[in-house]
Amino acid sequence: MKTECTQSALINPRTLIGFALRAAGVVLAFGPLSSAVAVDNGAAELSASVPAQATGGTWMATGNLHSAPRADHTATLLPDGQVLVTGGGNDDSNMASAQLYHPAIGMWQRIGNMNHERRRHTATLLPNGQVLVTGGTPCGDIIGDCPPGPRGSAELYDPITRTWTDTGSFAIERWYHTATLLPNGQVLVAGGGTFPGGILRSAELYTPAP
Repeated sequence: MKTECTQSALINPRTLIGFALRAAGVVLAFGPLSSAVAVDNGAAELSASVPAQATGGTWMATGNLHSAPRADHTATLLPDGQVLVTGGGNDDSNMASAQLYHPAIGMWQRIGNMNHERRRHTATLLPNGQVLVTGGTPCGDIIGDCPPGPRGSAELYDPITRTWTDTGSFAIERWYHTATLLPNGQVLVAGGGTFPGGILRSAELYTPAP
């Protein structure tokens, strides 16, 4: 089968980009900058061969985040089409802040902070509409008096009240891990790293409260 690679350049160069596909088929992309861009379809910035009928998307600027530039954050598509961004930071600061992106108007809204600063964490949408945020680290890479130790805590975001509640903690603190929603509603957390101790191969299951 004939293949070709189509590509659309981002308006601003960025690394560790988080993507969230909203209901209308638009991709929201943002990285360690405070700006965001939107693309009209999911075929944006392809780096591998794709079927020949695929077409490249186009990028347009959208509203900026309300905070300082951030990296190592999460972006979660909510059932109502909004995008929840949590945590992250830059070289010498970290964030507990969270914001909602409203795709209909291209604007961001500040909401209540998480209970803990964290970056390199995960955020998983649960079947009940809540978002489970797990692990990560409260420190950056070059903070002199704060070793980059990960957090074992987890917390839940309630989209109705827009508030955060602590929930069960990990048995092993970790960052750079994965968190996958299973068909039975549990969340499988696997791998990642810890400090000290290096890379982990352990896994844990989170069971939401009834």
